Amino acid sequence: MDELERLRQRNRDLSEQVGELEEQVRQLRAMLTPQVELPAWMPRLSGIERSIILTLLARPFVPYEAMLNAVWPMGEGRDGAEPDVKTLAVYVTRLRRKVEGHGIIINGVWGRGLEMAQQSRDLLNPGFTSAGASSLHNNGGDDGSKERAAAG
Repeated sequence: MDELERLRQRNRDLSEQVGELEEQVRQLRAMLTPQVELPAWMPRLSGIERSIILTLLARPFVPYEAMLNAVWPMGEGRDGAEPDVKTLAVYVTRLRRKVEGHGIIINGVWGRGLEMAQQSRDLLNPGFTSAGASSLHNNGGDDGSKERAAAG
């Protein structure tokens, strides 16, 4: 019975560690994807497209694996399958079509990840710096985004 009790205690210890690690992952994901107001001129985006844009606002370069984790935090798409880089590429293509006419450029770095130039990032949120990701907010400009958010 001593061996069984030791295994039970080990199981409880590991369960506690898993809980702590899950909380750390949740906090890191929250830091990776800042919550900012996008400009009123931004076309309507799906939730996944919005996650991609916000993640690229937080960091000028995002490796594919980090983007997959930011966009699909639970590791599952709508159909229950695990999204991969090809799935991400489909959403990025749709997103590019929506924002390219507004001067927003999203580039793929072959085999590595995605990047957005600072000029594009400034267009989306002029007051944003990745160092200030923990205290993001709109610059207070009257661009209609607050009214749009309240109406939506």
